[in-house]
Amino acid sequence: MILPFHLPSPADSSVSPQWDGQKFVLGDQSTPVLEYSENFAGWSDDLTALHEEAAGDSHPIAIVSRNDAVAQVKKFFPSTQSVIREIGCSSGFLIKDLAASFPEAVIIGADVVKEPFYRLAKTLPGIPLIRFH
Repeated sequence: MILPFHLPSPADSSVSPQWDGQKFVLGDQSTPVLEYSENFAGWSDDLTALHEEAAGDSHPIAIVSRNDAVAQVKKFFPSTQSVIREIGCSSGFLIKDLAASFPEAVIIGADVVKEPFYRLAKTLPGIPLIRFH
């Protein structure tokens, strides 16, 4: 898969990381998550773990919220050729629903969490994940 936009390089503006459909490749290095900085404030991996333990992906309110989000995306972006960016995708519960509902779309996840993102990358190898702060 080729992303429909240019990704800036975190280290060198003359070289851009490339998404090969499974991971980002920059020179002789590769990673399933493109990181731009560490998260030193705000939401954390520990808070994500606490949230997952308390609610998980099967809490009725979470399910209704995700179903509504998918319905809104379908309403406003009916084309299956869309690019969908989920900002704040955390552990990926909604991004998984989006991937299932829009199999032809380019779906990209972004968040500040680290450990949950690397776990998510293992379960969604075809979806680019970008970590920022």
